[in-house]
Amino acid sequence: MKLLLKSLSLSNIPGKRAKKTGFFFIPLLLTASAAIIGWGCHPLLAQTPREIVDQCITALGGEEAIRNFSNFKGVGELQFFFGTHEFKGDIAIIKKGKKTLMKGEFNFGGNKMKMVRCFDGKTAWMERMGSISDQPALNDLSELDHTPLLLLEKEAAFSLGEPTEIEGKKTIGLVVNFKDKKTTFFIDQTDYTIKEIRYSDLFYGDSLNKETLEKRIRFLDYEKIAGFMFPSRMIHYQKGEKQMEFDFQEIMFDPKVTPGMFERPDQELDLRTREESYH
Repeated sequence: MKLLLKSLSLSNIPGKRAKKTGFFFIPLLLTASAAIIGWGCHPLLAQTPREIVDQCITALGGEEAIRNFSNFKGVGELQFFFGTHEFKGDIAIIKKGKKTLMKGEFNFGGNKMKMVRCFDGKTAWMERMGSISDQPALNDLSELDHTPLLLLEKEAAFSLGEPTEIEGKKTIGLVVNFKDKKTTFFIDQTDYTIKEIRYSDLFYGDSLNKETLEKRIRFLDYEKIAGFMFPSRMIHYQKGEKQMEFDFQEIMFDPKVTPGMFERPDQELDLRTREESYH
């Protein structure tokens, strides 16, 4: 910086030309100084996207820590939101690679309702109060294209996005392009943990029509578990509105599963009319 100031000093430029040239160099000097100060305050901004990815992987506990996002069992509470209504209940969720099993018990107006939702990697189904129904697999398949596993993809292209603030923490955007899909990660500038994943993709929305939806998953309250950093709270947003929130009290990695755990139970079709089912 001293050399830069000396080289731009007005005393080094003779005569009347010094005044004009000095004014020319002042904006350059201010810009250079601001850049140097900015780099000092935000070290992430001076790093390459690949370096940020590596720092994030290291901060979480290595490549296995990234795989844990798709290989864990979490038990705790779930809040989900439907319009202006909010429902709470107990939840147990298992993620094993591409498969997901979620079992919950919720309170609806004082009545307890049990629900199971499952995706076996190809098909999805739901059991609610003993009634089994198929679910659109597209939603689960689209979700699988936007997980932290993208940080381990060798063929993915990484670039810097816009910085933002999430839950009072400054983050830098990290854009990942893979197989013609874009996912933006927001990495904490202090501890390099993932604060949020943001993306748009095709889903079946509330109207059961296929549409492009903007989604976000926010990761909060990181804890060190078995040597890995992992968020104990996850909030899902759709179209900017909170959709559901997981608050885990127990988390374990690499849960044991059985082959039939994700299989859809057999159920005979109920061909009764609505009036007949009431009697």
